[in-house]
Amino acid sequence: MNTLTIRGRIRPSDIAFLNATLGCFEDVAIVRTNDRKAGLVEFWVSPNYLEEFKRLIDDLSSEIDITLEM
Repeated sequence: MNTLTIRGRIRPSDIAFLNATLGCFEDVAIVRTNDRKAGLVEFWVSPNYLEEFKRLIDDLSSEIDITLEM
């Protein structure tokens, strides 16, 4: 399966919240923590769900400070 890799940065204290939230949307994206102390995360996103992923991250940004490298 092809996936897109999108890197991001969040507050380290928000990593558990992000993991729990995205766990509910496992078809959309999988999150991986690259550096817990720095808040560096990586999302593996199915190309078919890219727009849904963007909407989900946009909604989450009202709850947590999240920056994506796209």
